[in-house]
Amino acid sequence: LREAIGALVHVGLLETKQGSGTIVLSSSVFGAVLTKYIEQRSLLHIVEVRMALESEAASLAAERRTDDHLSKMEKNLQACEIAFKQNDLAAYLTADIHFHQAIVEASENSLLIDLYSTFSDSLYYSVEQNISDLQTNQDEQKIHEQLFYAIKEQQATKANHIVRSYLLKRKERLV
Repeated sequence: LREAIGALVHVGLLETKQGSGTIVLSSSVFGAVLTKYIEQRSLLHIVEVRMALESEAASLAAERRTDDHLSKMEKNLQACEIAFKQNDLAAYLTADIHFHQAIVEASENSLLIDLYSTFSDSLYYSVEQNISDLQTNQDEQKIHEQLFYAIKEQQATKANHIVRSYLLKRKERLV
């Protein structure tokens, strides 16, 4: 039993804490392995993967979104706006990630949704590195709004272009 728990800790499914016991970190072997792998990659690689996943998700979301999807995106967009006005970086980062997750969910592609959810820790790190100060990143909210309206108006090519352009600029800064 000890060896089995040790093996599950090694692949990232469990974590043992002295005095607290053993806790489950992931219910997916793929997710646990992917998360460990992503943690060791550079910020540039993370942005490149984001570009691939998020631009396709934006296109699919524009084609497949429902009113419920739009409502969830709009709620997160409003949370971003409130956090921005209050200069609350932590709340902004959380709302920003939830906004992007809502877009991915609107893609209605279960594999893309699962891949993106295993990527969420790296996504948070990537967004946090890109936005260290809200006041110097005032275009963030405008870009989110443009993306939301492209998806709402079912303009798949435009939604894809907005995401790719934004992340390409982030990539250029890193290079």
